[in-house]
Amino acid sequence: MAQYINDILVGDLFKIDSQTDDECNLFIDAMKLEGAASLKPPCNEDPEVNPELPTCLHGSPWINQSLTPWVGTFANEEAVLINDDNFHPASEISPYHHPNLTSNCTSDSACVVSHISITENVYHKLDETVLAKTPIAAYEMRAKMKSSQAMHQFAGEKDASFELLDQKKTECQTDL
Repeated sequence: MAQYINDILVGDLFKIDSQTDDECNLFIDAMKLEGAASLKPPCNEDPEVNPELPTCLHGSPWINQSLTPWVGTFANEEAVLINDDNFHPASEISPYHHPNLTSNCTSDSACVVSHISITENVYHKLDETVLAKTPIAAYEMRAKMKSSQAMHQFAGEKDASFELLDQKKTECQTDL
């Protein structure tokens, strides 16, 4: 076995070409967006906001990127939504991790709506009988966030409609 590995590392048995590199990078990029625990463990160090440490993952970049399109544009075009996703167990009761909203919006001037979301990636347990079929990605991302209506209200839209913003039930649909 040692000789075989050595032949792979220094020999001609296995060569990485640009196509292999490109295809592997697609998987790695997807794992980085998810915040895969196989790359780094989740921080889960603080009751609400995780520290930014090189040894662990603060939150999911995908949740950070997808929240703004899901919420939509604010009536105040100068209002900006910034999300700070944090990895914490979604079912944990003590401390209870919950989403949070703050804002400095008071009129139609430039302002920031700051949102803290909570995400827990859920993975299949290793099936030692079928190792070839054990997935490396999360099969579920449990995300806690405030409603779109609440975010619009924090942006200054006091009459934001729950029915129009949150009850459409089309936010997570895909074109199949």
